[in-house]
Amino acid sequence: PGDCKREVKSGDFVRYHYYGMLPDGRMFDNSYERNGTYDSYVGSGWLIPGMDEGLMGACLNEHRLITIPPTLAYGVDGTGGLGGSPGGWDRWVGGFPGWMGQVGWGVPRVDGTDGLGGSPGGWDRWVGGFPGWMGQMGWGVPRVDGTDGCSHSYQRNRTYDTYVGFKRVIPGMELGLLGACMGERRVITLPPHLAYGEPGIGKNIPPSASLVFDIEILDFHNPNDEPEVVVTHEAPECKRKLASSDFVRYHYNGSFMDGAVFDSSGSRGNTLGRGELVLGVERGLMGMCVGEVRKVVIPPHIGYGEQGREDPMIPGSAVLLFTFRLHRVEESLPEGYLFMWTNGAPADAGEAFKLIDEDQDHRVSLPELTSYMLDQVERGRARLRPGMPADDVIRKMFRSQDYNDDRHLSIDEFTLKMSDDVRMSHADDEL
Repeated sequence: PGDCKREVKSGDFVRYHYYGMLPDGRMFDNSYERNGTYDSYVGSGWLIPGMDEGLMGACLNEHRLITIPPTLAYGVDGTGGLGGSPGGWDRWVGGFPGWMGQVGWGVPRVDGTDGLGGSPGGWDRWVGGFPGWMGQMGWGVPRVDGTDGCSHSYQRNRTYDTYVGFKRVIPGMELGLLGACMGERRVITLPPHLAYGEPGIGKNIPPSASLVFDIEILDFHNPNDEPEVVVTHEAPECKRKLASSDFVRYHYNGSFMDGAVFDSSGSRGNTLGRGELVLGVERGLMGMCVGEVRKVVIPPHIGYGEQGREDPMIPGSAVLLFTFRLHRVEESLPEGYLFMWTNGAPADAGEAFKLIDEDQDHRVSLPELTSYMLDQVERGRARLRPGMPADDVIRKMFRSQDYNDDRHLSIDEFTLKMSDDVRMSHADDEL
């Protein structure tokens, strides 16, 4: 290999393929026919002495020819039907694809068995993105039971989401993911004792396999996180800050932490504190001033949770980034009110009915109600519910009182709600 970062030394666990031949070229053994690598410790007496010596100093992906005299092989007696070679030598041709950890190295078989493509100089690479739920200590990738097999998340068209610090991932991944930053790419190389050990798991991860994970951190969060707010443009003048129950108009762009946009809006209006918005958006908007622009990072437990959302498509457990520009703030009406007097209100519903009934036919039509309401709003005597077109609000008021569906309101059907302050002012006048 062009780059040898570490050589085999005594005590390492080595996985390798080999051909075993006599000096005349006859093959007496090879690992490929057994459909598996030869796995052993070096320098511990597990191998014939010549192999112990011959493997020392080998590098990953190295091929070497090891010629062993009988005194360091099977002696004058031979073994397993293989005759002794007192004047000859045994030859092993060994290939070393793999990784050396503190106790072992090696990965895929060069013949590409078990569903893994041939990789004579290769590595197992798992590619994963992780926007999911993050526990108090983080998150990670493949499950300890290995049920996901040897694959990559892009094949499944979804990220891998899990907690870290709760033994839901193999130990090496727990260690390898700690300290990662959003948007970071890192390669995590795991020796077998921090992966699936000597037994391996399933048909795709052989015994004593080292694994290499090539990961991209899309996002992460902690269930205790609050929205993260960064003001990018301050309002020139802030007369009033946004508070609960206010009606607001704003523009927004919504994206994932990798910059992919999932939604954007024209001017949108909502009333805070009414459940019209997810909790993270409400908290992120609180305290804004008209003209201000801010970025808000919203974790999934106050966003769209583990279930995500279909329209627009937001995957489960996704951390979201919103950019808000606040255009207008208006004090909303109390819950359940479509119309409210501010001053100059009629004394009671009867007086209001007479004022609205322009043709004095003892019935109020929709055009009469609309004309009167818009006039009172224009004079500053009343307010309609914000967030809806004025005609729609008045039409809704009319239909909710037209109990007999005759398209007119009688004096018995007609009501107009008044705020507590107006009612108290009338009571004071009477006293």
